[in-house]
Parts: sequence; C-alpha cells; structure tokens
Amino acid sequence: MKTIDAIESTEELDAALAVVGDFDAAVAVANANLDQAIAAVRTEHEVHFKQALESGEAVPIVELRENLVGLIGRYCDKHRKTLLQGDKKSVDLNHGVIGWRKKRDAVVDLVVTEDDKAKGLLAKAYSLLVAAAAVLKLVLGKLPISNFLKVEVKWDKPQILKAFKEKKVTALALSKQGLEVQLGADEFYCEPKSEKRTA
Repeated sequence: MKTIDAIESTEELDAALAVVGDFDAAVAVANANLDQAIAAVRTEHEVHFKQALESGEAVPIVELRENLVGLIGRYCDKHRKTLLQGDKKSVDLNHGVIGWRKKRDAVVDLVVTEDDKAKGLLAKAYSLLVAAAAVLKLVLGKLPISNFLKVEVKWDKPQILKAFKEKKVTALALSKQGLEVQLGADEFYCEPKSEKRTA
C-alpha cells in the first residue's frame, strides 16, 4: 500500500477518508477473526477447566472449589473456638490459612417512601441550596454559563460513621434521615498456600 504523506486537494482528502475507512474495516475484520479464534481455543481448552468425578461426570472446577470452600467454612464456623488460640483471628495450617476478617463498617441508605424522603434533612438542604443557586443565577445572569449550575446534596457517610462511633449521633437520628450504620461482622476466608501446589 502506498502511504499518504500529504493532502493537497479535495479529491486527495476524499481518497484519504476512503483509506481511513479501509483501515477501520480491516481492524473490524481482524477483531472478528480474533474473537472466533479465541472462542475456538476456549472451546478446545474447556476440558481442562473440568474435573472428572468417580461417577465419570465432568464438573467445572470452579463449582467444585466453591462447594468445598463452603464445606470448609461451615466446619470452621462450627469449630471456631477450638481452631483459634487466644485472640488470634486466623490459623496457619500446612496447606493454607483459615481465618476471619472484620468487614468494614458502613453507612447505608434505608428503603424509605418518597414522602419520608421529602421530609428529611437532605431534601430540605437541597431545596435551600436550589433557592440559593437561583439567586446566584440572577446575580450572574449576564454570564450565559451561569445557566449550567447544578446543585447536588449528599451525605458525607465517612463523617457520619465517625460521628456515630464517637456517639455524637444516634441510630434513631440516622434512621429518621433514612440511614443506618451497619457494623461489619467477621467474615470467613480460606487461602491455600499456592507455593505448595504443583502443575
């Protein structure tokens, strides 16, 4: 293909656009061919992502792993007191680690009716700010860009969580605003030691 180094006329401009279109079409065809090749390779290798059971049934390894992790979790939850020593939250075994991690505390929105939302502090603050923005638009009216002001009001949830932990705000006060603090519970995990695995 001859490269285009300069465009000096409308005809050459149109011809250059045609070449750009050819490039786009070539890339689209190459992507389609690549997608087909990847799908074929994925189908060819699908067998490697399954494990044969004693029954002869081939089951996806991901499914078997998920079931086994669930079984491990149920056993560990049942025997947590005997597995953990002192104030430890994990146990290092020969082939991996099991333990519990505390999930993060969070401030979440409760499901509330539109009427209750309208009565809340957030809605009132929004109304006041919209009114203030309208006044500001009048003052800045000569600037056309002032028509594109947007007012957004939202809760500062990290600060609410901090205030809740410092007992500066109560669960009842939060619930009246459609909010709730969810304290993170311990969540089970298990991690095999990958360095012991052989290919």
